Amino acid sequence: MGFDNHNKVSVTGPVDLFRPGGPIHPIRVAKLLDETLGSVRELKTAPVDGNILLYQQIGDEQEVLAVRFSDVYSASQAAEITAAYDDLIAAKPNFYTSSAQKRNRSSTPAFYAGFWQRFTSKPFLSRAADKQSPEILAKLDHLLLLLDKYVAQKTLGILKQHYPALWQKQKDTLEWLHQQPKIAKLLEARPALRNSLWACLAVKMGGSERLHIDSSDPAELMTAIFAMGDFEGGELELPTTGYRIPVQPGQVLFAKTRILPHNTAPILSGTRYAFTGFTDSIIVDQAKGL
Repeated sequence: MGFDNHNKVSVTGPVDLFRPGGPIHPIRVAKLLDETLGSVRELKTAPVDGNILLYQQIGDEQEVLAVRFSDVYSASQAAEITAAYDDLIAAKPNFYTSSAQKRNRSSTPAFYAGFWQRFTSKPFLSRAADKQSPEILAKLDHLLLLLDKYVAQKTLGILKQHYPALWQKQKDTLEWLHQQPKIAKLLEARPALRNSLWACLAVKMGGSERLHIDSSDPAELMTAIFAMGDFEGGELELPTTGYRIPVQPGQVLFAKTRILPHNTAPILSGTRYAFTGFTDSIIVDQAKGL
C-alpha cells in the first residue's frame, strides 16, 4: 500500500475560495459554487479500486486535498461494526441532532459521539455520548471500541508511514485532548471514548446529500470518511476539485472538508452506513497553544 501506488490527480479548481478568511460563509456554498462553476457541475469519477490522491500544486509543493486508502479493514470486521450500530439503534438512543445540522447537511440525522469544543473554554463530551441510559452507553462503547481497533488504529499506522507530518499533527492534538483533566477523568471511566484518529465521530444511515463545508473543522487537518454496507452510489462529491470519489467498504478517505465543499451522491440501492471522524478547530488551536 505504498504512496507510489496512488492514482495521483492534480487539481486546478477554485479550491482557495473556501479557505478560512476567504469570501465564503457555509450557507453560501451552493450559491458561490454556481456562480463560480456554473449551474451544471460535471464531475469525473475517480477509480473505484485502489489508493487515490488528489492534490493541489503550490510552487514546488503538493498540498494533499484528499487521499483514499483501500483494504484498511475486512468484510468480517465491517459486519461486526454494523451489527454493533444496529444493536445501538435498536435501543433507541437520543440523537440530540441540532436544527443547523439538519438544515445544512442532510435530511437524516447523525449520531455524534466524542469530544468537541464549541462556544466553550474547555472541550466536552457530546450529549449523544453522555446523556443516555447505562444500557445505551454500554452498546455505544462497544461500537466505539470496534471502530478504534479495526479502523482508527490501522489508518493511523498508514498515515504514519505515508504522511508523517499529518500523522504527527493528529497524534499531538489527540494527546493534548486526552490529557485535559476533565477528559482524562472521563476516559478513565469509559476507555472506549479514547480514539486513535479523531476526537468525535458522526454515524448515520445514507449520506449527507446537501452541499456544505465543515466550517468548525481545521483547515490543516483532514476528516476521515468511510462507509459500510451493501450499496451502490454514495460517492463523495468534491465540486471544486472536479471529482467524485467512491468510498467503498474497506476504504478510508481523508479530505480537507473545511476547504472542500462536499456532499454525498445519491444512494442508488442498498443500505449505507456512513462514518465521519473529525476533530474541531478549537481543539486543534488549543493543542497548539493558540
